[in-house]
Amino acid sequence: MEHRLNRQSGQPAREKGWRVSELPHTVRERAAAPFGKIVGMIHEVDTRQHFVACVEEQCVNRENIVEVHKIMFIPCNVAKAFAYFSLSRFISTLIALAHRLAREKIRKFSGFEVALGATPILPDKDYIVEDRGITGDAPKDFIRIRPSGTAGQDAPSDTWPAYIAKLGHKYYPGESVTEHLLTRIGQLLGLNMAESSLVEADEKIRFLSRYFLSDEQILVHGADIFDKHLAKQENRTNAIELYDGNWEEATFQFACEAIRSVYPGQANDILRAYVRMLAFDAIVGNNDRHHYNWGVVIHKNDQHEPYFSPVYDSARALFWNHAETKLQTIEQDTNPKRLPDFLNRYVKKSRPTVRWEGENDLDHFALIRNIRQDYPDLVPALVNLCPPQFVQLVQDILGNEFHLLMSNLRREMIIRCLTERLNLVFPVLQTRDAS
Repeated sequence: MEHRLNRQSGQPAREKGWRVSELPHTVRERAAAPFGKIVGMIHEVDTRQHFVACVEEQCVNRENIVEVHKIMFIPCNVAKAFAYFSLSRFISTLIALAHRLAREKIRKFSGFEVALGATPILPDKDYIVEDRGITGDAPKDFIRIRPSGTAGQDAPSDTWPAYIAKLGHKYYPGESVTEHLLTRIGQLLGLNMAESSLVEADEKIRFLSRYFLSDEQILVHGADIFDKHLAKQENRTNAIELYDGNWEEATFQFACEAIRSVYPGQANDILRAYVRMLAFDAIVGNNDRHHYNWGVVIHKNDQHEPYFSPVYDSARALFWNHAETKLQTIEQDTNPKRLPDFLNRYVKKSRPTVRWEGENDLDHFALIRNIRQDYPDLVPALVNLCPPQFVQLVQDILGNEFHLLMSNLRREMIIRCLTERLNLVFPVLQTRDAS
């Protein structure tokens, strides 16, 4: 796009955003007119509506909105030019556009049309999006949702409950639905899971995870704990040479060592919660528990002891990235071995992110078995984690809570997958003597 001059400074206009010369024609005329003439035009409704429509059309993302805001208000006459639009409405329009939820392009669709009314609709007026950077693969927003009831209508927005809103754009909407199911399974096992729900917001189904930190708390990720542990060591050469900041190769033994080093007074409780999380991953087949997907919550002023965080970001399991067509093809294959062979391969190929010293290609089941054998003090975290009626309880959840969110075939495949996984991990979790 060609360079244009700012009407006030004579300097080149910004490269991004909506330039004055690109405004609707009637708006450009008023931008150049004396302020006194503009005031008399304040009730031109058709022009105001035209302006709002143009803003919505041009400003398709938050980056552009910020630039529009700067261009509109920094040049004096341009700012005055919009007085006749009702300045409060103009600002509220910009703010609303600037706080839109993530709108990343959907990469793939899982192939199941979620039934109307399967998820509650979150109206635009009932949430705000705060400008906080949130890391992660999936598009995420930090939002606050207006509490229900009379009290919530008058509550200041900065006091509304906070959530992480995630758009499962890789396999929509199955990715988000599966993550919520994994939360429910974790709760069924008695884990402290980050509270979650599904809503339709800005015309997309989104996974909501309740933000579990107060303003006085900090989440110290596992990778940060490893860094703190290395910083405390006098002779760090061997560990630095081994990992060199690449925590993808970190072992369970190293994780235990780091937790005991950084949080010696709370290490036993933290480690048992950590092991329960790893056992949960083994049950469902989650293969994305990297060391930023768990952590320890601390208080800035030491008002409480450090504790293991609620379990969050449990999204990569139970056919989350399998389209309906793929599941249908496997299920309808005339070869009777196709489905059991597929399930067997799927169950056995998932791997934990944490490694084990001296072993390559460790699967979930071997990890739990090794923990039982080598860490007897952590065995209580594993014993009776999974109730005998577990599969039936999951089936009840699928039938009662997910019948409008998943196809019958997907629900059946999930049950078959969990049954096979339990056949491998259940004996290790149920007996007190290491096997």
